[in-house]
Amino acid sequence: MKIVYTLGIFLFIIINTCSNGFAANESLVATNFLLLGNNWVCENDDVSKGIYRICNYFPLIKGNQWLYSTGDRLIKESKTCSSGYSGVRYSTTTYEYDSFMQNTEIGLMFAGCQYEMPEEEFQDFGERILLIKPEMEIGETYNEEHPNLGFNFSTTLIGFESVTVPNGTYNALKVETITTETDGSCSFKTTLWFAKNIGPVKIHRTEANPANCLGCMFVCRPDNNLILLNTPAELTSFTTTD
Repeated sequence: MKIVYTLGIFLFIIINTCSNGFAANESLVATNFLLLGNNWVCENDDVSKGIYRICNYFPLIKGNQWLYSTGDRLIKESKTCSSGYSGVRYSTTTYEYDSFMQNTEIGLMFAGCQYEMPEEEFQDFGERILLIKPEMEIGETYNEEHPNLGFNFSTTLIGFESVTVPNGTYNALKVETITTETDGSCSFKTTLWFAKNIGPVKIHRTEANPANCLGCMFVCRPDNNLILLNTPAELTSFTTTD
């Protein structure tokens, strides 16, 4: 099985019952988001308490476009998956998947359905995957198991790091994830650098085990080109409707 998230499948969550009642309230939040309209506004980071909110670092807004050194991303129409969650289409003309995502009070989330490109074959997994909790602290690690989808992962918020890409130099929020297939046949690390109000400015897959493992997130390739899969995707331009 290929682990994907570009989104077939990304990483990031534990539905843990000790995180502020988050898991217990998630269904209600989702229902309100879908049925009552979304009046939520993204709050700024609470730096004094060391809390960082992913909603500030990935604007999933229709019309936004990201061009990387190895491919492109843009936001298209919205859709509700059979999981009951809605998302906007995080689309591409280069990579392997157009996935439906949202970045709201629930956090950065894969709504549970996607198109496999370039054939536009629709796939619906029937469950949502929370990629990043709405709030995280530097140094916090987040674990999740998805046996139905065949993978486990852990995610760590590393902190801020200066990163230079063709589009400029950013003080970016660095996140590291380690994904392992449930049967142990494949594992890999993905590092993402998020710039505030822009999104991922760099994505790099490393430490694949075995070396020919095709597991991936964000940068999956329809041609399974391992060289490009392991090449850092660096932002060359970002355009927005704002």
